[in-house]
Amino acid sequence: MLSYDIPKSALVVAKDSEALELICATCGRGGFDVLRARNCVDATRSLGIGTPKLVIIDVPRSGGPAVLEWGRKLREQPRTAHLPILATSTYGDSDTAVIALDAGMDDYVLRPFSSRELLARIKAVVRCRAPELLGEDVVSGPLSFRWVHREVLAVVQGSTKKVQIGPTEYRLLYFLVTHPETVHSRTELLDRVWPPGARIAARTIAVHIRRLRDSLAPFGLRDTVETVLKGGYRFTLQKSG
Repeated sequence: MLSYDIPKSALVVAKDSEALELICATCGRGGFDVLRARNCVDATRSLGIGTPKLVIIDVPRSGGPAVLEWGRKLREQPRTAHLPILATSTYGDSDTAVIALDAGMDDYVLRPFSSRELLARIKAVVRCRAPELLGEDVVSGPLSFRWVHREVLAVVQGSTKKVQIGPTEYRLLYFLVTHPETVHSRTELLDRVWPPGARIAARTIAVHIRRLRDSLAPFGLRDTVETVLKGGYRFTLQKSG
């Protein structure tokens, strides 16, 4: 089962009742809190309340192009551009799959499918788009994350030591490490690291970045978390030489 200590939500958009129930049940097994929408209007309303961590769109036989166009707009908007988005459908022709993938969907899953298959496909796209949701152990250079224990270990001169780090800084570092060498804006960090709807000022994020650097400083890794002028923050091991 997927697990994460920040509430996870999956937005499921499906006109077909059977598909809606199966997809929602599978997302529940994956540890997601499920938001249901029978059409794009309801889905847009849900997005106005908060940003989910995963979107699954079932493409109906009637109105399929409009649903995919809605998915395309999600991929084009900064707030939702990074989200894992899957499309499901009973359409088995390659043209529909190509259209869905061209619209920005990360995967196209043909119905009928088993809950086990869908969960595996969800996990695959989440691993690419938002690996922090999986809560898996990660090793990056001298740093290693033991997710079950919520620990960060650092190897210094052949000796492994525990990094003293707070829970928010842990999630922040985990995200940066799993998305290295990429500049992340404050808005993106807020959306990816903090719970949906959290009201965090930009200066608060800067405080957590400072605390994170202070935690890494004893291991000579303070400069691995860079500030990029007018951009945001980036994790790079090139500074740890």
